[in-house]
Amino acid sequence: MMLRTGVLLSLATIAAQPARAAEAVEDYFIQDWYATEVIIFQRPEVMEFNTTERLLITRPEPLPLSMRSFFSDAGQIGAGHLLDPVTAATLEPEFTTSEVPESFAVPEPDVEEELAALDTTTPLAPETEPQEPPSEPPGLPPPPINPKLAANDLLDFLTAVQAFESSLQAASYRWTPEADHILQRAAQAMSRRVAGRVLLHGRWLQPVPPRDAAQPLFVQAGPRFSDHHVLEGTLSITLGRYLHFRARLTYREPGFGQAPISLPYPMDPAAAEPTNLPAVRAGYMVLDESRRMRSEEVHYLDHPKLGIIVRVDPVAIPEALRLRLKALQERTE
Repeated sequence: MMLRTGVLLSLATIAAQPARAAEAVEDYFIQDWYATEVIIFQRPEVMEFNTTERLLITRPEPLPLSMRSFFSDAGQIGAGHLLDPVTAATLEPEFTTSEVPESFAVPEPDVEEELAALDTTTPLAPETEPQEPPSEPPGLPPPPINPKLAANDLLDFLTAVQAFESSLQAASYRWTPEADHILQRAAQAMSRRVAGRVLLHGRWLQPVPPRDAAQPLFVQAGPRFSDHHVLEGTLSITLGRYLHFRARLTYREPGFGQAPISLPYPMDPAAAEPTNLPAVRAGYMVLDESRRMRSEEVHYLDHPKLGIIVRVDPVAIPEALRLRLKALQERTE
């Protein structure tokens, strides 16, 4: 709604001016639109003890407040994520009880003081009855007024651009069909060469915000256990002089960080699960990397356990819009 209102308010003003020089249809967009495709895979043979780097983390993993999601219900994200203390404090209500503070109390009006403050020396104006509007004189009815804008090529072009950008808005932050993937060969080659297992391969459309206003996108993939998926985290795209991609992902597996333990033998066959296991806090690995990139470039982000292949492309512009812009520029030259 805001997108459509902003365009409509400016159409009349822009149409009254000469067409400004523009190299592409994208110059008339309100937002910067890009399609991002990622392949996230894991190496099954790599575990936390295969490297000297400390990869395993056990503290709670907070999620950013400005996060977006493919889900319509935030409850699907899971209760295993915690907000950082600063963010949590900003969400707490100012008052935790139903009692109103004394500073908020509204004093009762003093009727005697209000009457004493009235100026009784000035006589009150007499009340007058409302006058009926004069009747219409007999005769022919006034002619109807039907305003109509003259044909304007720039106005028509801007209206078409607004309609296309509205369609982009409706399709944003949704997984596109697999037929639209352009990194399918890269996914197949990666599986053959590095023996990786693809956890997530997806492509989506979004308006890319500026560098200081990132909107991380929450993703989940793989089996779910202990209120978490194997892969969870955020992906974000921002735009400055270059495109900037950042991935902060957590990877979990059952048994991460658990040392071998001794079990009583023979075990009770009636017990569904052993009851004397020590309490172990499950750990996870974190991939937190970013890349400065240009559009239509393929980048690779590495990690001992995970890998990401990413490509960001400008949105495809319909040929009809390009032809209308070209005709408009030729008429204004």
